[in-house]
Amino acid sequence: MKVILTFRDSPWTWMDLSPFSAVADQLGESFSGSSLTGLRIRMGRELLSSDSLFDIQFEHGEENMLVFKGDCSRAMGIGSGLKKGNLWIQGDVGPGLARDMEGGCLRVSGHAMGDCCNYMQNGVVLIEGKASGELGWRMRRGLVLVRQMDGPAIGRDMRGGTVVVTERLSPHVRIGPGMDRGSMILPCETEISKDFYVTEKLPSSFLQLLFSEMEKADLPFPASWQHVLFQRYRGAKSGLCKAEIFVAEKTE
Repeated sequence: MKVILTFRDSPWTWMDLSPFSAVADQLGESFSGSSLTGLRIRMGRELLSSDSLFDIQFEHGEENMLVFKGDCSRAMGIGSGLKKGNLWIQGDVGPGLARDMEGGCLRVSGHAMGDCCNYMQNGVVLIEGKASGELGWRMRRGLVLVRQMDGPAIGRDMRGGTVVVTERLSPHVRIGPGMDRGSMILPCETEISKDFYVTEKLPSSFLQLLFSEMEKADLPFPASWQHVLFQRYRGAKSGLCKAEIFVAEKTE
């Protein structure tokens, strides 16, 4: 079953949408429409019913998915604690995205406007736009794919998992401060700090298993990555030196 939530009006203040993670986890199992319409959502200082905030549509089918339509840039906690559900945000999203996420899939067809994927434990997150907050702080597992990164830091104190940036990191972004484990795959001409050791250049076949899994999951990445070399970095010196960063070489 697909459940589509469309904002009746643009949110005028911050709201907490983290309770919808449990709804996404229940789709296809013990889910009932009444449990959704009776859900109470905090908006500012008020507790409002979900059906007063959203137009709710139900589409029966094989795919189980919860869809948010509209501007969610003032919505906090979407996907927080998600265990196995499937979430799709068709618009921009606010802070707390995928915090403590344990599994499932989350897709953002817009920009992530605040910190996201912090303390992430597993699952897959696709951000089709730009991330403008801190991304992947103390991330432990899972895969995050983002088109552009413009926040203050990526992978701070990272413990595991993989972060992929497909197009651009802004020059001011701090890459992997205190990163202990895990890996990042970054676009060409990305400057890596001296906190990481430069090692060898590797063919794309070294990353082929990851690329194959990304293709199966319909996660977009540059076609040129199938053929170019990747500069490998090990570190960080401020962590346990077990982290890895791969930077794509520029194509001719």
